[in-house]
Amino acid sequence: METSFVHKRQKLDTSVKGQSRQECPSLQTNEVVRCPICGNLVPASVVDHHVNQHLDEDQELENLNVALQLQESSPPKALRSVEDDARIASLLQEIETEQAQTPLAYDEDEMLPCPVEGCTAVISRQMWNSHLVEHDSMLALAISNQEKHTTTQLSVQTSAHPPIAQRITAQDILTRQYQDTEAVHKGVIGLIRDCFNAKADPGCTVRLSGEIDFFESQRGEDLGWACGYRNIQMIASHLLLTSSEASSRLFGGAGFVPSIYSIQEWLEAAWAEGFDPQGCRELGGQVMGTQKWIGTTECCSTLRHFGVRCSIVDFTKESSSSDHVQLVNWVWNYFAPPAASRQSVTHLRSEVAHMSSKAPLYFQHEGHSRTIIGVERRRKKGKEEVFLLVLDPSCRASELFGSLRRRSHWERFIKRGIHTFRKNEYQVLCVDEGFMRKGSAEYEQSKVMSAIKIS
Repeated sequence: METSFVHKRQKLDTSVKGQSRQECPSLQTNEVVRCPICGNLVPASVVDHHVNQHLDEDQELENLNVALQLQESSPPKALRSVEDDARIASLLQEIETEQAQTPLAYDEDEMLPCPVEGCTAVISRQMWNSHLVEHDSMLALAISNQEKHTTTQLSVQTSAHPPIAQRITAQDILTRQYQDTEAVHKGVIGLIRDCFNAKADPGCTVRLSGEIDFFESQRGEDLGWACGYRNIQMIASHLLLTSSEASSRLFGGAGFVPSIYSIQEWLEAAWAEGFDPQGCRELGGQVMGTQKWIGTTECCSTLRHFGVRCSIVDFTKESSSSDHVQLVNWVWNYFAPPAASRQSVTHLRSEVAHMSSKAPLYFQHEGHSRTIIGVERRRKKGKEEVFLLVLDPSCRASELFGSLRRRSHWERFIKRGIHTFRKNEYQVLCVDEGFMRKGSAEYEQSKVMSAIKIS
């Protein structure tokens, strides 16, 4: 293991040198940018939607993999019941229907005007990329000018943090923060535990986090850019539900998890206090009221600012063909019950799932972030399988909770097999025991972001 300094963001960066596209003066809505995933040129006004299309395709493939794995792990047809066949068929049909109803990213025959200012051409989607290549020089010039502008701005800064972050005070935030009641849904861990125990699979063992609230991304408001904030809310909810000291420390002692806007203010307050100078500079020192994407280090800064002890762990695959075995084993050990409680757990043979006192894990990879709330290890036909249990803020709460209460098709919302983790790198933030005293040497040292690297 080694320690590294690393900053990963929730989404792939489609901005210019750390500035969000919305605020970048050189990239207006009639100009084009290159997609960081597929490399195609697309209008700047729709780049967020275009990138999210790629992420949606990844999620659909994960869902299909889960369904196929369920089918492969089921008993031979001669040993399966009619109900088993119906369940598998229904699940596969549901996913196929969902994919069939998903609109294509583009209609190749659709005629659209060129988005580049001064160009009057009307072109088909099929010829979109080849036509926009002609304007590539304009994009390169815009980026070059913006680089010079950003370099000039950074060179005249006299402090580690932009001035905007220095104007935030805790008292100011307390007068404005409010509870995000529309996004929060309670009791999810208990429902998941009950679903696993209802199956009563003797070859299965499930380790779960303590109770948390599920925070759902709101359609038309924060879906697509605020998963990082929603995952911070889920971790914070666990701390507030399980620790009286956390209630007095987090969010100024408010006793509840506030809105995304308030968390943006608390992040800026952490920057003003000296947390993560590099991340502060990369995001321009300001996130309040913006749709800038955040990552693990921003989550870490926010929690450490309240005195919460937390660590960042990086996982890198040994080769492109290998699986993230180190990741799933680490998560399995993280959720292991304390030695003192193992004896009381082992005699409960009828229960395969057990809740722990552990906090959930902030789970980051290039393109998205989620929350790990547990891990399942099971043995089928002499073969061991491991699934991480994750909550995705972009999942519709009505569908998730409906499936859990009906105990039907709920696995596809939370179970992710090791084969679905295809990225080379993943990053986890875990909450450690206890709290730091503000002003202590430990607190001051925690302002510098570092990560434990496991490969």
